[in-house]
Amino acid sequence: MQYFYLLILLPPEIVNIIYNINLKDKVASSIVRFYKTRYQYNSCMKYLIRYTLFMEYDISFDYIKSLQFSLTNFYNLPKTYNNYFFKNLLALLSYKLMTIHDAILFSKQYIKNDYINYYLKKCINIWFKFCVKINCKISFYTINHISNQTINYRNYVNKFKINSFYKMLYAPNILEYDGEFPIYKGEAYQFLSDKLYEIENHV
Repeated sequence: MQYFYLLILLPPEIVNIIYNINLKDKVASSIVRFYKTRYQYNSCMKYLIRYTLFMEYDISFDYIKSLQFSLTNFYNLPKTYNNYFFKNLLALLSYKLMTIHDAILFSKQYIKNDYINYYLKKCINIWFKFCVKINCKISFYTINHISNQTINYRNYVNKFKINSFYKMLYAPNILEYDGEFPIYKGEAYQFLSDKLYEIENHV
């Protein structure tokens, strides 16, 4: 329809040339948009992996943005970032967040640091939503202060509501495919290190 009026004003041969030029421009624009988006996703994931690997006692605003971006665009990410990839990322992140949580709990220098407390809560919230998104099983321990007994909870994450690690004795474990064994910290660290090398070197 957009070429109808051109056919009234111009010969069909000229209109056909114009049509082919526009068609090529649209194809080129689609290709550029595809690779630009893919580059954006890979840059985000590289940052996310690297920061998770080397996170110690701080959480950056950019890290939270990257984590949220990955959650929002989960179904559009390249296939290399599958459920098992995120299980390892979330497993290591769980350990890191628990370390920061304990530092806040037991170290006076963190008590009045509002932004660290806020970022920790925000990060745990996204971590939980990500666990729900990939429908993984988790395991964590709490203590019954009346009987002084340790209680182990193990189920799909959507059976719980987690917005803090305060009542947990240890970092929540992300469980493997069979839901029986946890992905240990060292295992997750090695997996993400290998994945980062693969991405950076296009292996």
